[in-house]
Amino acid sequence: MRTHRIDNTINLTVRDAGERLLAGMQDGSIAKRGGAPYAGSVITSYESSLRAHVYPLIGGRRIDDIRRRDIQAVVDHLKSQGLTPSTINNTITPLRVIFRHAVRRGEISENPATDLELPSNHGKRDRVANRDEARRLIAVLPYPSDRAYWGIAFYGGLRLGEILALRWSDVAGDAIRVERSWCGKTRRFKNPKTASGVREVPMIPQLRELLDAHARESPDVELEALVFASSAGTPINASRVARRSERAWRAAGLPTFTPHEARHTCASIFAAAGVPLADLSRFMGHSSITITADRYRHMYPEARENAAKLVAAYVSEDSAASM
Repeated sequence: MRTHRIDNTINLTVRDAGERLLAGMQDGSIAKRGGAPYAGSVITSYESSLRAHVYPLIGGRRIDDIRRRDIQAVVDHLKSQGLTPSTINNTITPLRVIFRHAVRRGEISENPATDLELPSNHGKRDRVANRDEARRLIAVLPYPSDRAYWGIAFYGGLRLGEILALRWSDVAGDAIRVERSWCGKTRRFKNPKTASGVREVPMIPQLRELLDAHARESPDVELEALVFASSAGTPINASRVARRSERAWRAAGLPTFTPHEARHTCASIFAAAGVPLADLSRFMGHSSITITADRYRHMYPEARENAAKLVAAYVSEDSAASM
């Protein structure tokens, strides 16, 4: 397939189109299909993928000269370099958007980044720790602040930006109140992308103990102060926490975890404890229970058997009462 040029005067390269896309996403002139602005984390991901994997291979090529086989060659090259299916798919996504916008602008007639043979993530699940491993991972950390930070990740399932945006007022009661998130790219707080992002997550006693220990050593525990604050009162540097934690875990002979993996661990702990799927969906802040089911249905192996027993008992009771 040829991406036929419509305007013979253009001389736009893939790099030019990519930088134009990133600039438009940042200033809001380019939005998602539904009209919502792109999140800072998405812009950062696109920028990283383009500059690390796309520009070195086809950045200097004119967009009207790119064919599907050229994009497929990028995919095949990334495969040969041992990149994960997730990384490869994340690399192709901004290319699709670049060419989609070029079609809309009338610069080319067809999008060459479609109908590609991409590697599948089928069967791959995020790594999770069991309840005992999670307890050990938290316990070996030397600082109360880090133990509380990872406690919220492992026992609350909050996203990284949500953890960094927490105020003491958000953790003052018997639940963690999630109302906003911190964007490392823009260095600003932002509202959740969907209404389901605003939620309350149960505060288990073990997490309350970790937060109380952190509070006793915190210089500022005013209600509007950040739970995890730098000396300037801004959100802490998460990368530094990660490096400190990794050193402690390696010294203890434990595997290292990311906040994203800790979030999935929390979901597995909730599921193993018997939290219903609908409640888990709400606590995780998913926009749809379908998302939760797709990701965590495998954590409910006894759901069918339990449902059969409950329904059988109900039917039997109803029948007996009617006799």
